Amino acid sequence: MSSFADICKVYGKILGGNPQIIDGTCFVFLFRNVPTTILGQETRSPYVQSFAFSFGSLDCRGRSLNTSESGMFEGEVNSFVRSYLKNNVSIAAMHKHWIFDRPSIMYIHAQSIENPIRFALKAREALQTLRFRKFQSAC
Repeated sequence: MSSFADICKVYGKILGGNPQIIDGTCFVFLFRNVPTTILGQETRSPYVQSFAFSFGSLDCRGRSLNTSESGMFEGEVNSFVRSYLKNNVSIAAMHKHWIFDRPSIMYIHAQSIENPIRFALKAREALQTLRFRKFQSAC
């Protein structure tokens, strides 16, 4: 059986980021560096177009709670959400964080209880629907 740290490393590799374990939770953060303005001011803040994925402790069947928050352009939302839904990943919330942002960015929260590697594969498939797929890792 693989250790939690080993599973976290594979999870990060699938998503294309550097995983971190904090308080028993595996996190992977990705960022896009696409020009965006908020209140007319250009920003390249990682908070604006960030993608966060995580999973926690595994149950006896190797499943965990998987969560994600993904910031994307409005025109990317439908295909991204469709990808998650066809793979039985629940959409928990869809909303904006910023007002007066250009282009307009929406944030999608998703969740599932399943093997984290399966979730990472589903998340990667959803990420592949985005127009701008050049990501940077947090570390």
